[in-house]
Amino acid sequence: MERDILGLGERQVRFEEPSARSVINSLSKGGIMLEVLPLARQRFSPTEISQLTGIPYRSVLFAEIKMRRNRLIPESHIDFNRRLVKTLENLPEDPDLRRDILSLVKYYFYRNHPEFFTTPSECLKLAGLSDRMTNYRRTLAVINSLQNARISIKEFTSVRYDEGKMRVCSTRIMYKAEQDQAVNALRRSTELAGIA
Repeated sequence: MERDILGLGERQVRFEEPSARSVINSLSKGGIMLEVLPLARQRFSPTEISQLTGIPYRSVLFAEIKMRRNRLIPESHIDFNRRLVKTLENLPEDPDLRRDILSLVKYYFYRNHPEFFTTPSECLKLAGLSDRMTNYRRTLAVINSLQNARISIKEFTSVRYDEGKMRVCSTRIMYKAEQDQAVNALRRSTELAGIA
């Protein structure tokens, strides 16, 4: 059992195993379900499964729908994102639960739903401080100030190549609902006062 962050109560993580009847049925139709099942459980998309197995996309999609109905595989990314949007529209008060929910956010979700998120840099600008986290000490001071105020922060790291040189870039996000609280925490921060 695992805590279901986006719903209520506990959620079973274990999935049902296919029945003998469904295995026989799958084998009579070329074994599509048996090929799709392990890849779907590993969270491969229908497109990726189609490319890996050579099974037509529509067949993979229909097999996934049937397996999801029979609780053989996890919910789709679309359903998961719908539940995440509903949760973000009405965030819980508990800071630990908010942190757990933010940990579920993927970079593409953040980019597609900017209405729910802001950045520490934006909060610095609103607090009347410099809008950039210009050096490592300042970045640590900002993050510490926000974490001391129990504000959830998530960092995405990516690698970019500029003129043949590798650069590691990071993007930090937080809830827009906590923006006022973050601005006040940054204004009160004694840690930031001495760092230019």
